[in-house]
Amino acid sequence: MTQLDTQHLTDKQRYWLKHIQACQASGISIKDYAEQQGIQIKSLYYWKKTLVKKGVLPRSRKPRIPAVTFQRAQVMDKNTADSQWKIHLPNGIQVGLTGTVNEAELSLVLKTVTRLS
Repeated sequence: MTQLDTQHLTDKQRYWLKHIQACQASGISIKDYAEQQGIQIKSLYYWKKTLVKKGVLPRSRKPRIPAVTFQRAQVMDKNTADSQWKIHLPNGIQVGLTGTVNEAELSLVLKTVTRLS
């Protein structure tokens, strides 16, 4: 960031900008930085959010992973003797499973494939 970019900031905004930049450069968590500097973590988060809104700091959010939602299921074939599963997800992905599947394994597979869309 150049000097011109920060000219429109108040002294207080520059103060917090320096702290946020120092925190980012330190490589430690915001919590640890705040504790080391003796400042409130809430203040650091507030000013980071404020300076992002002003366009002084870039947005650093990671893309959100969509929440897993419940979908209506329909049993196509009641013959479960061969233990074959075929699941069609709304995002177009199809999952096929053979054999015994426990709840944890099925949950992991479904969470993983819903994130692929």
